[in-house]
Amino acid sequence: MKVKYYFFIGFLFLVLPFISAITIQKDTQFKPSATNTTFIMGNNLSFDLVEVYSTYIKLDNNTFFANASSGSLNITIFNFTDSYKQWNETCSNSTASVNHTIGNFSSGDKVVINKNSSYWNTFNANSSGYINFNYNEGYSTLTFEAQVDNTAPVPSISCLPNPVGVSEVIVCSCSATDNLDSSPDVSYTINPSTSSTGTFTTSCTATDDAGNSGSASTTYTVSSSVNGGNSRGDSSNSFWSAGTYVVSEGEFEKGLTKQMAVKSRIRVPVNNEYHYVGVREITQTSVTIEISSEPIQIKLNIGQDVKVDVDGDLIYDVYVKLNSISGGLADLLVQKISEAFSEGEESPVKTEGEVIEDKEDEIIEEESNLWLWVVMCLVVALVIAVGVWYKKKKRMFGF
Repeated sequence: MKVKYYFFIGFLFLVLPFISAITIQKDTQFKPSATNTTFIMGNNLSFDLVEVYSTYIKLDNNTFFANASSGSLNITIFNFTDSYKQWNETCSNSTASVNHTIGNFSSGDKVVINKNSSYWNTFNANSSGYINFNYNEGYSTLTFEAQVDNTAPVPSISCLPNPVGVSEVIVCSCSATDNLDSSPDVSYTINPSTSSTGTFTTSCTATDDAGNSGSASTTYTVSSSVNGGNSRGDSSNSFWSAGTYVVSEGEFEKGLTKQMAVKSRIRVPVNNEYHYVGVREITQTSVTIEISSEPIQIKLNIGQDVKVDVDGDLIYDVYVKLNSISGGLADLLVQKISEAFSEGEESPVKTEGEVIEDKEDEIIEEESNLWLWVVMCLVVALVIAVGVWYKKKKRMFGF
């Protein structure tokens, strides 16, 4: 037998036919005699119809059923709309198993269940618009939320450097936003192929907690002649093929944190002149940066920093710190400073990292020494040859 109850401020009234809606005030209880479940309605919830059955209640068209395997189950309902429902549960038996049936969803809806504000599970509404699930993971005071999520996340993918040279490394990154999931899973190729020239497409797929998926793609160009060389002395624009980010005076003073790929650089203003901080090499644990106009290369491990005097006035002007390395990108902090040399300091570079010496100078010196040895050997060989010739001639002519 179906019984209808209408409540106002916790008291039962005879409801006349002209009443079409009531408001269930705070602390109004639904406690059918045939069950140990207590339903407590939150404040300012309005329903046209409240129906109480022996094991469940019906609020408008929303059906809520909860049946504990043992113990007394208390349920406090705070919000109950077609697309969002929120309630608390407590149970006298902390190990009870509770079956739930919740209705008034649309057939096929993906319903995300959060427990205590964290994702717990996802259920698909059946053809009648109901979801069914069992909770048996222990009871204290639990807050559940059921929210419809049929919206796919939106990913965004980019790749640097672009264009890239044949057989050089290109690094792609992808992130995604979603209406409910704060960190959707993303799937993409970090280093797509650069084995041949042409324009290629690479994509990223993002999936949220409800299983909704969205995709995005980008193109990159592989060229036969992008690299301008990678020696220390080559700081020309052609080497920095991943692009140059121009920093304003305000950004530089405040400090800029930026993820940078190999062959990308930042232009910074120092005393009315422009200087550059670029990334030349990235490994799993270190990054080699170049600070110019007069090129200086420094190898930094994660967490290390460097201060550089770029204009020779005995004041450190540029501060760079390697925060982290992820997905082939270096997370760098670049900031303007004005720090005078300490007494006894002479080097324009102050760092715990490794200052990389000029390899070209070493090569030139080695080549010069090699030529010196070659010349010396030729002179010795010539002296020996002249000596041998002289002895032969002396024996031939008898003098």
